[in-house]
This record gives sequence, C-alpha cells and structure tokens, in this order.
Amino acid sequence: MDVTLKQQSPTIHFPATRRKKIFFSTLLILLSLVVSIAVLEMALRLLYREEQAAGDYFGVGGFIQDDEVGYRHAPGFKGYIHRHDVFDCPVTISSNGLRQSNFDAQMQYSRRLLILGDSFAFGVGVPEDSIFATLIQHALNPAGIGVINGGQSGYGTTQEAKFGIRLAQIVKPEMIVLSLFSNNDVSGDYYKDYENVEMRYGQRLSKNRWLPIAPLDFIRARAYSWMLLEAALKRKTIEEQRAAFFSLAKDSTEQVMQPTLNAIKALRDFCQNNKVKLGIMMIQSVTGKTLFDEPLQKAFSEEGIPVLDLGERKFGRKNYFRGDAHWNASGHQRAAKQLAPFCMKLLDNT
Repeated sequence: MDVTLKQQSPTIHFPATRRKKIFFSTLLILLSLVVSIAVLEMALRLLYREEQAAGDYFGVGGFIQDDEVGYRHAPGFKGYIHRHDVFDCPVTISSNGLRQSNFDAQMQYSRRLLILGDSFAFGVGVPEDSIFATLIQHALNPAGIGVINGGQSGYGTTQEAKFGIRLAQIVKPEMIVLSLFSNNDVSGDYYKDYENVEMRYGQRLSKNRWLPIAPLDFIRARAYSWMLLEAALKRKTIEEQRAAFFSLAKDSTEQVMQPTLNAIKALRDFCQNNKVKLGIMMIQSVTGKTLFDEPLQKAFSEEGIPVLDLGERKFGRKNYFRGDAHWNASGHQRAAKQLAPFCMKLLDNT
C-alpha cells in the first residue's frame, strides 16, 4: 500500500500571553498617536486664531457653495477679517450675502449705483463704514443715488461679472462700476480655480482632494493642524503657479487676458441690453502697474467703456496696510474721492 506524504508549512501559534502583549502594544502606540495629535491640536489652537488657520482672512463658515461662481459670502455670517499683526476687523454679512447693513435704505433711492469687485470692494481689513463704497454714499445720496456694494472677497472678474449680472436683476441699477485689480483678476480668470471649489463643513475644499469622504472632510475643515498644513502647501502651489503665469504672460499677454475681456464684454452686453451705464475703476497694486494695465485700458477704450485709473492718482505706500496688499482706511478715502465725481460724470453722459 502506497502512502503519499504531503509536506505542509508549519503553522506558528503564538502563546496567548504573547498575542495579548502584541495587541496591547499596538493599542498603546495608537493611543499615544491620538494623544500626541490632540496635544498638538490644542497647542495650535492656543497659538493661532481660526482665521489664521483657515488661511483666507475668514474663519470657518464665511462662504457658501455657489454653482455659478464657485462660492460667495454666507448670508448671516458674523466673525472677523483677521491677519496677524496687520488687522483684526469685525465683519457681518447681511441676509442677502453682502457686507452692507443699510442695503434696504439704499434700495429706497430711485437711482442706484452697483459696485462690483473683489476684496478691495468688500473692504478687507477695514470697518464697513470705511469702505470706499460706503464713503461715496455721503456724496451720492444727496443727488438721489443709492449705493449698493456687491464686493465679494476672493473674486476674479469672471466671477464678479456673473455675480453682478445676477445681483443687478434684483438691484436694477442705473449704473455699474466694476473695480478691477489686474494682477489677481487676470490670473484668476485664466486658471478659473473657483470651478474646483467645493464647500464642506463651512470650509472651501478642492474638488480633487485626497479621499473626499465625510470624516476626513470634517477634519480638513476643522482641524487646525490640517488646515495649517494645507495652507502652507497651497501657498507653495500658488507661488509656482504665479511664476508660471507671468512667464507665460510676457509672451502671450493677449491670450491670458482673453477670459477677463470676455467677462467684461458679457457684463457690457448686459448693461447695454438693460440701459445700464458701465464704468471700470482700475486698482493699482502696491508694487505699481502691471503688464496688463495698458492693454486692458486700450481694450476698454475700444469698447467705449469709461475707465477711472487709480494708478494715475498717486496712491502711496501709506494708503496700504503694512504687511498686506489691501488699502487701509486712508486708501479707501482716497479712492472714494476719485470715484464719486467719476460716477457723477458717468451719469451725466448719455
């Protein structure tokens, strides 16, 4: 009788005491890791404010999702616009999503001016009563003109035009002034980063983020350690993108400007179809003019759009925050002094 012997790999059995020791060692390591992360999180919350951790001047909940323009300020939000050692300014967003507490009062005027723009128009760093849109109310209200501030922080011209057309159908203005900060606006319009934004737990997250599942999204939106890490990585990406953009822009200025010009033309067509007068206020960077300023002005002139070039109005370093690129209160005052007569002239032109 043949007997076939099969060789089998020996099975290793750890004694019960050793298995327990491995289990408890692993559990201890995991517990130590959780405690270390918790301690780090508490330390960061002592060192940083929510606005700093979020990395965009605002704390959690400052924005909501908007399918057309990516995001907009959250109606009813109350918090602070904060930058460490630069400004710490209270901000309230009204029920209509604007930084304007007297919206209803301004809407009582039969003639209305709608101001569109980004963080300059929104008034990053200054109180509501110091924003240039608020300041020109004092000059225009006696003439029977109400001023509506449609500024949205972080917007590019494409977003401003789309949001402005939507808002204008509610406000029904007689004229619109679009403030244009050529450096950021042209770059933002070209890359359209706002299309890659998704709101989760009160924070703007990238649509192509790693593992977009609810528990991780909650940590991304609320954990200071994660927010600070992502903000640092984002800054590096932005710097690389900015360098690549200006390298391209030197050789292909018209190409990179095209999305901005398309947005202006769409806004102009809306204004013409609705008998609304359109003007543009060009804002100069603290570092001076950019390579886009003259080509943009030439394009606006060809389209017959009046332009107020604040770069010719001798804004100095004293009109900007030290350590930030936005206007301080004196910068907004200077802009208001130039904008009020520009608006009156715009109204007078047939």
